[in-house]
Amino acid sequence: MRYETLPQIEARFRNEAAPFLSPLSVPVPNESLTLNGLLYKPNRSNYYYETKHPKQRIVLHFTAGNVRSDMYTLTTQSRHVSVAFVIGRDGTIYQLFHSGYWSGHIGAGIGNQGTGNSQDKATIGIEISNYGFLVPRDGVLETIYSRVKNPNTGVVSPPDPYCSLNTTEAYIKTDTPFRDQSYYASYTPEQLESTIILLRYLTAKYNIPRQFLPEDKRFLTTNDVLGFKGIVSHINYRSSGKWDIGPAFDWDTLIGGVQATSFTPSLVREATRDLIAGKAVITDEDALLQSQPATQITEGTEEASDNEGYNPNNITEEILEKELTPGSGKVYALLAGINNYDRVRKLNGCLEDIKRVKEYLERRTTLDCKVKTLLDDQASRAGIAKGFEEHLGQAGKDDTVLFYFSGHGTREEADPLWDETDQLLECLVCHDGGTTRSPEFLLTDKELRYLLAELYKKTQAHIVVICDCCHSGDNTRGALVEAAFADNTIAKRMIVTSRVSGAFEQRQWSDFMFSSKIRKEDIAGKKPGEFLPEGQHIQIAACESDQSAMEVNGEGVFTKQLLAALDASGGNLSYNVLRNRIRQYLRFSFEQTPRIYASGKNAAALLAAGFLNRPLTDQTVIAEATYNSTKGWQLNIGAIHGVTADSKVAIINTENAQEKLKATIKKVFIDYSIIAITGNLSTGLAHKAEVAGLMSGNILLELNNWNGHPKEMDALLEDIRTKTDGHFEFESSDNNSARRADYTVHIRAGEAVITRPGDPYRPLVQPQPLMSKEDNAFLLETLKHMSQWHFIKQLQNADIPKGFPAKPLKIEVTRVFNDGSKKLLDTEGGTAILQYEEGDKSLQGALQIQITNTTKQDLYVAAIYLDMLFQSFLDFLPQRTQKLEAGASLFLQLEGDDLLRFELSEVAREYNWPEIAEFLKFIVSTEEFNAESLVLEALPRPYILADKDRRVIERSLVTRKNDPVQFSGWITQTLSLIQQNPLYNHISKATAEALMDYEETAFYAAGLYYDVTPDENGEPSLLSLKKELVLPEGERGILGDFKLWAANTIETLQRKRLYKKLKNTSRTRIVAEGDSWFQYPILVQDILDHLYRLYAIRSFAEAGDTMENYMKEREYVEPIAEEQAIFYLVSGGGNDILGKQFRGSLRDTPDPNDATPRRYLNETFFDKLDMLEAWYKEMFTELKIRYPHLRILTHSYDYIIPVDTEMYPKKTSWLGVYMIEKGIEPQAEREALIRFMVDEFNTRLKNAVKAFPDYVSYINVRGLVARNSWYDEIHPTNDGFKLVADRFVAEIERLKAGLQPIQELAAGPELV
Repeated sequence: MRYETLPQIEARFRNEAAPFLSPLSVPVPNESLTLNGLLYKPNRSNYYYETKHPKQRIVLHFTAGNVRSDMYTLTTQSRHVSVAFVIGRDGTIYQLFHSGYWSGHIGAGIGNQGTGNSQDKATIGIEISNYGFLVPRDGVLETIYSRVKNPNTGVVSPPDPYCSLNTTEAYIKTDTPFRDQSYYASYTPEQLESTIILLRYLTAKYNIPRQFLPEDKRFLTTNDVLGFKGIVSHINYRSSGKWDIGPAFDWDTLIGGVQATSFTPSLVREATRDLIAGKAVITDEDALLQSQPATQITEGTEEASDNEGYNPNNITEEILEKELTPGSGKVYALLAGINNYDRVRKLNGCLEDIKRVKEYLERRTTLDCKVKTLLDDQASRAGIAKGFEEHLGQAGKDDTVLFYFSGHGTREEADPLWDETDQLLECLVCHDGGTTRSPEFLLTDKELRYLLAELYKKTQAHIVVICDCCHSGDNTRGALVEAAFADNTIAKRMIVTSRVSGAFEQRQWSDFMFSSKIRKEDIAGKKPGEFLPEGQHIQIAACESDQSAMEVNGEGVFTKQLLAALDASGGNLSYNVLRNRIRQYLRFSFEQTPRIYASGKNAAALLAAGFLNRPLTDQTVIAEATYNSTKGWQLNIGAIHGVTADSKVAIINTENAQEKLKATIKKVFIDYSIIAITGNLSTGLAHKAEVAGLMSGNILLELNNWNGHPKEMDALLEDIRTKTDGHFEFESSDNNSARRADYTVHIRAGEAVITRPGDPYRPLVQPQPLMSKEDNAFLLETLKHMSQWHFIKQLQNADIPKGFPAKPLKIEVTRVFNDGSKKLLDTEGGTAILQYEEGDKSLQGALQIQITNTTKQDLYVAAIYLDMLFQSFLDFLPQRTQKLEAGASLFLQLEGDDLLRFELSEVAREYNWPEIAEFLKFIVSTEEFNAESLVLEALPRPYILADKDRRVIERSLVTRKNDPVQFSGWITQTLSLIQQNPLYNHISKATAEALMDYEETAFYAAGLYYDVTPDENGEPSLLSLKKELVLPEGERGILGDFKLWAANTIETLQRKRLYKKLKNTSRTRIVAEGDSWFQYPILVQDILDHLYRLYAIRSFAEAGDTMENYMKEREYVEPIAEEQAIFYLVSGGGNDILGKQFRGSLRDTPDPNDATPRRYLNETFFDKLDMLEAWYKEMFTELKIRYPHLRILTHSYDYIIPVDTEMYPKKTSWLGVYMIEKGIEPQAEREALIRFMVDEFNTRLKNAVKAFPDYVSYINVRGLVARNSWYDEIHPTNDGFKLVADRFVAEIERLKAGLQPIQELAAGPELV
């Protein structure tokens, strides 16, 4: 059991980490008490920020793991998710960095998200090592890491038992569930005592009151935490997804120990110095500072996250402190590319890929790259093996090896001994000249594994493999992207054979290149890992095994985006982050998900390493120096890239790569710099420039393409990358990223919607149409405007002049109340919390802000207000650059009035913002400066109800590209103004109805105020009011009836708006009728959502609809003529047989005379199948008579997987529960019954289709969606539906070429 191993795990950590631990023994101020612990200084850096902020609160967490894994994840390179202290179960206090510094630990909590991590900065985090809540199962309590399905592989992790229910000392059971959980791992007395000592030390050091939130609020998420000074918990900031630390903790003992007049430890030893022999004991704050690892990084602009996604089991078997050896800077690269295959289908872009990768290595990195290329017939199977041996084999231990392949991929049938789940091997298709035998030109993944293992054994180098090819065995996969780029030269980089499997025939053992060294007779009964071990390496593939790697217009899209991500970041990316960046590019337009894998015991460290083993702390980027006849020599990077007057620049002579010349920065502009070069260079050439010491200010965008056309999205992405002055990079918002995205751009329903990551229903600015080049241009202007706003917000002097005070201005914020009374607000932490009060017509408030020059010299000041609509306002002072004499004070004012008013905006109210974060930034200089270029107008606000009955104001956005403000001695001070929304999660019936009725707000209101709720048959057809909403007295019952708000209504409205836009384009027109496979509201990208990317579809589909209803209403018939549609798509029958009547189709007892799954079914089921077949034939007959040139597509359902409610009692089931009720066991039997029913339905559907050859197409998708690609019991995930949509696209595109324009025959007697 996990509980029993915890002492050994802690002992193992101390033993492994001994070289990185130093004893500390620091007295608690003004007490006879000493804080004893261990400073942990690993061979990593950059997991916290070396900037100090006033501390107001201490936040308690539990780690949800064990000390060994806790310490590793909290010191992850460049992740910036950490805390100053971790307390082990034995009471050891581990210090990770100085308590005055900060890192992310609160995450997306109250007052923290969107405020530059203001709460992370104002707090000190303490993690108590503890597994958190536990799950009871069969007399055992399991951890939250037990039986977890991997979303990428579908593999379910093994049980992770923590303790037996009989081991009562290991857990605490709460009297009532806290956040739906009752069982929690217990804390040790040693931990409790150490926590008391640590809290007494920190409260004394930072003058934090030794107080806790009142008992009635101690376990609530509350805005009160922002104004509270004392000791709080993570749950006070986070309303969901967090349980640390709730009532399963000895709060009484903790509070008593912290608040006691004095405290004497009884359990923890007075010193731990004897644990670390030979190390000097740290006894004071200065020594502690000197002992900290140097991060070489100042405070970042990114939003640090929290420890979401942490799983200690991913780290348990790693050697904790086995750090990667720093690279030598030398790279041996073998680049293989094949366009001109002999018999295999030729490609167009692979040699261009090789050229561009070679150019990147040699011209745009600081590495010493020794590159060998294998082109076309040189890249044979034997040629690649020889390249490994002779070229890559030259590498030494500290060198880096890169093998890059661009060409076809394929699959080969596998011998059972390889233990492959799909019985297939993945292969690189080498050049096939001179042979027709596939083993002579296919390099299997096992052979590549062998080559890599031998190479690592020989060199011990850092090995990287990158393959731009794919191994999908289904020709329809990627059909949507192929159709989108049909007028371009496009190809899939894969080969599929005519065999049933689509794979090449299994080879003989003697055909493997290692067969002479590994004999088949010697490996009987062994696993592949035993006889063919992996060498340590990193492997990056262009896509997942079920996706297609594409090339467009002579370029591999994966390679193109790989190089774009590296160029945008200067190569300063870990492999994990690089994968996330490329994924954002590719998923936006090409539906490729790059795959990354690291082998060996040090896999986690490998993935966290810099690309090509480049140190991540090296901030050198590669730029370009060119000569301008007017301005002289200039760099193509500037202030937004982090260039300062002191940046170090070296120029490499293009005509002589060995010659490196020094250059100095003369003047920095927003996106370029003027330089002076020492020496002579050709002015007619561009020269490579190495620029060191940069901190990028780029904005990270997450891209979410819901139903935008792939080709149009590819063009938009290219525009963002090339026409926004290089201010943007692309990143996901998941917690595996070193830095999370700043914003998400959603493409949905023909609009671009910009939101915060993970918050899709609160647009930050007005959604923007995206149907033309003009629309694209406007979006680019919006993004550039946001970039300029960020530049101003981030503006700071990296090199503060000597003697210049850190805070030359004293900033006093006074709240002025309606009754005239005043209150000075606390701004010590750089944040002022603003609260509203009732006004005449709205919630409002008023402030006075006074600034005082605390220095003995005159200063020039600009006061910049940065609001939520990306406005930069400079008119709070009489002059935009105001002289403020030594010791003088001045009130900010507007039009002569120093009473600055604020009110709760309709945007905040209607979009249910918990709070609004705006900023007041002061630029203070010793010399007068011109601040005019810092003025920005507000962007258009999101739609509100007041817009419903008036015309939308025309878009008018002008962004100016100005030179940055020039200063001499200067500094900035920033004050965050947090306006808390007292109406957060409050809504009235009238407002809810109005928001849902207005087409511009309905989608967002549905997401903010409602949950999509399955009906009794599992169909996502209902919207129910969110439970956390607070309603006016007496309205909960009324709003409960809002379940009548059909989820279909909202989705249908979105689709109608989209169709209005699409019908004015040249896209193929389609009419569709269907169920939830055609319309799954809001949450899932169903089949039509994917098809909307290519086609103009007028849809009548609704979740929960039935064939019986289609035939009753016949809504689709007339619109086929109205819209001049040439295709009709129909999805139906599932709800007719697996809906509410499913229970009625099951026999009470199985038929004893039948051994097939049919024995569980009565005649009701088969009667319904007869009706379905008849309905389909009736539908097809009517349409063929009326529209003879129409083409109809219909589809099977894939094999639905009923939930096993016995194994997963908390999961909802609409099918499994009925079968269990009827005694159908085990789960495999229930699945067999569903397969039988689906097959029987499809037999009837095919019968109906066969009667209409060349008129109706049947799309068979059975067996297409993997078990791990189901969103719920009856609906695939987004990716699962994408596979189905690809098959529709393949058939539509096949038929399109021969279709005639729609013709409607005159109605005859048969149509009456």
